[in-house]
Amino acid sequence: MSTVKAVPVTEGIHIDTAQIPAHVALNIGQVAFQAILRDYQRPEIQADYQRWKAERAAKAARGTANG
Repeated sequence: MSTVKAVPVTEGIHIDTAQIPAHVALNIGQVAFQAILRDYQRPEIQADYQRWKAERAAKAARGTANG
């Protein structure tokens, strides 16, 4: 399993996303998508995802059986 890296968050910072120009938002979205896609294709990330998916399905099945 891979190690999750945390990003420190400061409560006092507010970003008004309405002020971000459309071309900049599109560029940020494209860069984020490429990074997510690249990481998703890594075998260890795939294994973590499949494990998470199985845990989620098992939890849902237990909830359905009890409800």
